[in-house]
Amino acid sequence: MLPAGDGYLVIERLKAMPALEGVPVIVISARDPVTERDRAGDLGVQAFFRKPFDYGELVSAIHRALGRAA
Repeated sequence: MLPAGDGYLVIERLKAMPALEGVPVIVISARDPVTERDRAGDLGVQAFFRKPFDYGELVSAIHRALGRAA
């Protein structure tokens, strides 16, 4: 839903850049999680949340993605 593509295009571009390929990605989407979660998983995202989401769960996912205890 971005002007020149979508978030998945951004993820693909990040993964294609050697300096950024290891950056953890968390997706927050309003789209249908049944199809989008698989697509996100195929791109190696750390977590997928559907809007509205629980802030506590998001913070925990961020801590896990960064390798820290929540």
